[in-house]
Amino acid sequence: TATTFDVSLWGFFLPLRTGGRLIVAAPGAQRDVEAVAADIARHGVTVTDFVPSMLTVFAESVAAQSISSLRHIFVIGEALPARTVDACRAVSDARVHNLYGPTEAAVSVTYRDVSEDVAVDGSVSIGVPEWNTSVHVLDSRLHPVPAGVPGELYLAGVQLARGYV
Repeated sequence: TATTFDVSLWGFFLPLRTGGRLIVAAPGAQRDVEAVAADIARHGVTVTDFVPSMLTVFAESVAAQSISSLRHIFVIGEALPARTVDACRAVSDARVHNLYGPTEAAVSVTYRDVSEDVAVDGSVSIGVPEWNTSVHVLDSRLHPVPAGVPGELYLAGVQLARGYV
């Protein structure tokens, strides 16, 4: 993920907090499938993140042996297609974690491990609220809608930007 994307923040601090190493690709290399795979192999990377569109390209073109060190792939930034998860499964045993969150929510607000039975009608669930977060699906009168009924997604929690409405 580009360092200017808010999602990259957890990637900078997680390794430092857990005693791991942070591997930063050369500028622009995050767009080059072969360069990403080479960095993963060279450094034995175990955790990484992608936006779904890049993960689709990556998973459909990378050799399994070049990413065998991966244990966790976090995905955020766009809707995650079920075919992308299937492509990941074909080349890696890494667990795939789908995250959702608008920028004003300090990166992510929902989470789902989609490593197993993932798709319903080709869609991948955004999961359940993360710790200290509330997620509500409401109608135009701000009443909760039943499961399966379309509505607007409303968020609550301390991670929201000040003044978020």
